[in-house]
Amino acid sequence: MRQVVYALLAIIAGLIMLSSYIGQDRENRLIRRYGVAAVAQPITRYTERRHRGYTTYSVELRFVTRSEREMVVPHGVSKRIIDRFVAGQRVTLHYLPSDPSKVLVDGDDGSEGDWLLPLLGVAALIYGGYGLYSKYREAMGTA
Repeated sequence: MRQVVYALLAIIAGLIMLSSYIGQDRENRLIRRYGVAAVAQPITRYTERRHRGYTTYSVELRFVTRSEREMVVPHGVSKRIIDRFVAGQRVTLHYLPSDPSKVLVDGDDGSEGDWLLPLLGVAALIYGGYGLYSKYREAMGTA
């Protein structure tokens, strides 16, 4: 019975991971297609977090929308973008006019770790599916 529960939990976790990845990918495609360009103001500081060999960076992007609305949006970026900010280079971003808190920074496609979530999702689905299949075969007496 425990094997079935673990298999079902793995399938649920896999579906959650894959749906999260698909949702983020859809949002990024919308921003690329319909996004409006804006120039980010220079940042004064950024947050650097290290965990299990990975380093993540977050900044507060400050920009003004086309409708003159000042925005401050926390956003994860790559080291490459941090270096551009520190060097004083112009950093352009795109935002959704319907929701300016949804942004993509030009030159930072965010793909450095994008493969991990769908890979783990698929692995969890395979593990769960195999667990259920094994239990089914065992129950049918064909193991």
